[in-house]
Amino acid sequence: MGRGADDPQVRLHVEGADALEEAAREGRGVLLVSAHLGNWELVPAVVARSGLSVAVVARPLGTPRLERKWLAFRERSGVRTLLRGEAGAGMAAARWLRSGGVLGCMMDRTGLSRRLLVPFLGEAMYVPLGPAELASRAGSAVILGTAQRLNSGEARVRFRRLAVTPGLAPVPMARVIAQALEEEIRRRPEDWLWIYRRQAWLNPAEFPEEERAAEA
Repeated sequence: MGRGADDPQVRLHVEGADALEEAAREGRGVLLVSAHLGNWELVPAVVARSGLSVAVVARPLGTPRLERKWLAFRERSGVRTLLRGEAGAGMAAARWLRSGGVLGCMMDRTGLSRRLLVPFLGEAMYVPLGPAELASRAGSAVILGTAQRLNSGEARVRFRRLAVTPGLAPVPMARVIAQALEEEIRRRPEDWLWIYRRQAWLNPAEFPEEERAAEA
């Protein structure tokens, strides 16, 4: 946890930075989506190192001492943390995007708030719908940011703009994001941190009727 993107011992290869910077110049904010792949904390740290204002939405850890250390680590990297469930966090996230900032969200884990059931890895999984709703209202670009461990011990951070038109409705936007995450995970499943049950996995044919109606 002590090493960030500016640590001289961390050798980074960054790809797609031009796509990220171009999206930021449009001035409508950037929704930076990712998954628990490799050293995912490097992704927002690289964004901050490029000079862009970046905040991440994170779930509270539930351990105050560890929480303080983790928040301080992000702060040293130039990354602001918005803790889910805290008063005003949702409004702060919306304002961050509207001001043209980069808002990072992990899309392979969700709670009991707004969510969408999507096909995923041959089954089905819930993804959070809130980030897509914020990006849709702000007309933000959506960038997929991922970190990869290399055999050399180095790391690669890659940014790729997703095919999301400004103002696209939240449900189709969330589907595009989920598909992009699935493609990335299928390419290197060994990098995906999936060590505990995060939500129910379902057969796509068994989607609850209310979920199917919400997608229509």
